[in-house]
Amino acid sequence: MRFALLWLMALLPLPAADYETATPHDKAAKLAARLKSRETKLAFDAKNGYLPALLKEFGISISSQVLVFSKTSLQASRISRQAPRAIYFNDDTYVGWVKPSVQFGEVMEITSVDPKIGTMFYSMNQQETGLQEIRRRDECLHCHASPQTEGVPGLFVRSVFPDSEGFAVQQPGSYLSDHRSPLKQRWGGWYVSGTHGDQRHMGNAHVPGRGVSAALDMESGANIEDLSRVVNTDPYLSPYSDIVALMVLEHQARAQNLIFRCQQDATAADTLADYLMFKDEAVLTAPIAGVSGFAADFAARGPFDAKGRSLREFDLKTRMFRYPISYMTYSASFDNIPAETKKRVLARIESAMKGTPALEILRATKPN
Repeated sequence: MRFALLWLMALLPLPAADYETATPHDKAAKLAARLKSRETKLAFDAKNGYLPALLKEFGISISSQVLVFSKTSLQASRISRQAPRAIYFNDDTYVGWVKPSVQFGEVMEITSVDPKIGTMFYSMNQQETGLQEIRRRDECLHCHASPQTEGVPGLFVRSVFPDSEGFAVQQPGSYLSDHRSPLKQRWGGWYVSGTHGDQRHMGNAHVPGRGVSAALDMESGANIEDLSRVVNTDPYLSPYSDIVALMVLEHQARAQNLIFRCQQDATAADTLADYLMFKDEAVLTAPIAGVSGFAADFAARGPFDAKGRSLREFDLKTRMFRYPISYMTYSASFDNIPAETKKRVLARIESAMKGTPALEILRATKPN
């Protein structure tokens, strides 16, 4: 942990000690306090442990479920192609769950955004015990505070060439994925359910054998709606790893990192503004459709202007969203960007988007 914090110190103007010692007020920290005082007690489910109750506390929809089988997390030893890690998320909270082997996976992983301090990392024991405890895990910064996260504590979506056991084959390298990435470089090591026409991605496939650098067979993993063809989804809350949820997750992860970068570094303002306007977004050449209901759940959250329009409305034909200003402008962390820096971000958005429906929606739905 100390090594990671010293590295963070070199990357950020804000002293690392502020992140380590400040009292967080994110959703996970608040729930941890209620559990400690026994004000709240989570119900235990015989099949999925505390997961359903935890998602309910955080307001996270089951339709957001995505499944990753590459061994790239705190519980790498428990993850495989047969036992992928499930991730559930909303705008500011993420929960990672590994299915039980003999008993439940050791812990659930929780990432929660404090609007002022940054992205915080926690875990919760999955065993049914009298003491329900959420613990902070700053050791996660070894991987989650680096150039891959814009130099701040944060998340990133990585696409790898997985072998038959889920290990990332090193020779071909890997990709960081966000809305700028071509589909052909996305989701290696992830399961993907949904349709995408003649476009191809790296999901649902693996390199044959361990340590083999052969190319992935992208045809075999394309346009899969029923994941039971490639993995047993019975232990999970949903049988899907929705393609639209994956697209939102990877956009949101970098957006949040850039927002926190802007809280510390005013020179990042233009980069954030361009990202929030989907500059250099990869063009979709065929329609994309999810299967879990995530797209409808996400779009229904609004907010909506007087004409019923929302920045959460999807396009999914040539680009991700119909109106290209990110819904992340509504986040509390965006509001906590220093006033002058935020003014620069918004001025750049206003200049580039003048006269567009996207700017009209933002003005109508975001005060000031």
